[in-house]
Amino acid sequence: MLMCKACNTRFAQGTLLCPSCGRRASDHSADAGSSGSAAIPLPPSPKPLADGPEDEIDLELDEEDVVKHAEPRAAKPRPSPIPATSGAIDMDQVRKLLADQPGLIEKGMGLHADAEGDPLGIDFPTPVGSIDLLGRDRKGGFVVVHVPARDEVADSVSGMLRRMGWVRKHLAGTADEVRGIVVIDQLPEDLVYAAAGAGGAISFKAVRLSITFHDLD
Repeated sequence: MLMCKACNTRFAQGTLLCPSCGRRASDHSADAGSSGSAAIPLPPSPKPLADGPEDEIDLELDEEDVVKHAEPRAAKPRPSPIPATSGAIDMDQVRKLLADQPGLIEKGMGLHADAEGDPLGIDFPTPVGSIDLLGRDRKGGFVVVHVPARDEVADSVSGMLRRMGWVRKHLAGTADEVRGIVVIDQLPEDLVYAAAGAGGAISFKAVRLSITFHDLD
């Protein structure tokens, strides 16, 4: 009868492995003897390191345990979206911009000028109301540009017809075209029908704000 030195399990002679701990009987067993005294268990032998260069011996970690106990990463902050601007368009600034660059509203358009070439088309006064911008297109036709304030949008078509009528009567020749452009940020449906009654002589331009970024030298 043999006894395992590690776990004190008795097993018969000729057994290759301890039935309890699985250790090899030839290395970890002793004769139990007739007295039945148990041998003092020895600590298990350390597992020998694999042969090889010293820098190839690495400490291996169980990936599952590492993932389980790792501290959660803080979420990467997302940039806050730029809030949409509603009702932030200043029509006074739109008038000034068009006065400086009338070609923005229509390519090739310039300001109406007198016989000496001096521009007169900014805030052009008439008895039926001031014209925000009186322009001349590439063909020489008159373009009455109206940028109404928010409380003037509802009457913008009727006001445009009065201004166009005055230009046609006092400035335009018989062959000159006179048309109008209303610059607004939103187009009410009733204005569409009102402009349709003018036979296509009045059109609308929408104005939108945009933000651009560029590198500084």
